[in-house]
Amino acid sequence: MTSTGIHTLADPEVQKSPFTFYTWLRDEAPIYFDPELKMYIVSRYEDIRAILRDPALFSSRVGAEMTGGTRGEVREVFEKEGWGERREVLLTNDPPDHTKYRKLVDRAFTASRV
Repeated sequence: MTSTGIHTLADPEVQKSPFTFYTWLRDEAPIYFDPELKMYIVSRYEDIRAILRDPALFSSRVGAEMTGGTRGEVREVFEKEGWGERREVLLTNDPPDHTKYRKLVDRAFTASRV
């Protein structure tokens, strides 16, 4: 727990100024399960790089949690907006599908364009 007693990124005080919480995460809990958000927060660069480089162990695919598991409100928004259960897109895919989608948009995201 942080020195302020706050232990969730969802706290309104953290949202106003999250930097103390970020520092606490990096120093004390680099891989932290946020009880309010019901998700893991990874706060160190090297850990994030390792995760991003291992899609077999850390998949980007959206699972039951995001399509209605314990978060039924997400499913309701998807259905209301015409998204159905889920869509396979660049952000929610692993190689080789991610690579295929990435090639379609690479030219739009060059350093000079961004």
